[in-house]
Amino acid sequence: MTRLNLGEAISRFKDNDERVDIFVNGDENASFTTTGGEEVPSIQKIIKDAVSMVDLQTIIETITNFTMVVESSMGTAFHVGESRSTTLKARVFFNGTEVTDDLPAYRFRWRRVSAFEQPYPNDDATWNSIFQSGYKTISVDVDAIYARATFFCEITEP
Repeated sequence: MTRLNLGEAISRFKDNDERVDIFVNGDENASFTTTGGEEVPSIQKIIKDAVSMVDLQTIIETITNFTMVVESSMGTAFHVGESRSTTLKARVFFNGTEVTDDLPAYRFRWRRVSAFEQPYPNDDATWNSIFQSGYKTISVDVDAIYARATFFCEITEP
């Protein structure tokens, strides 16, 4: 690359004004030829070509509208001294239509996160290993919770 003084650089830039305009402002079909004979597409053409390489059908198939709702049969809070249990049921919807029954139970993974760590066998790791797959519905009683715990359910990949 040759170093030019400012006057020469401005002159040369003016000589290339049309090519710069095509490159920056040209439509999606525009291109220009450099002084070295190389064909260069406009920015809009580069963007159009990049977008056309994306397989929109693949994107539509992989971006889905799944929603999971966890319902509790007896509410969301237990109080000290109560002998109580609840059933947590995971329900899965695709675009607003329930599809829970269409999914195999092994794809459901439950997790418990306790506010206070407990020793084995009441620890979260042990509880989570028991419910790591195979349950769309679980029963939780006061013995499964020390002070406070949050329960999560997720769908695993097939």
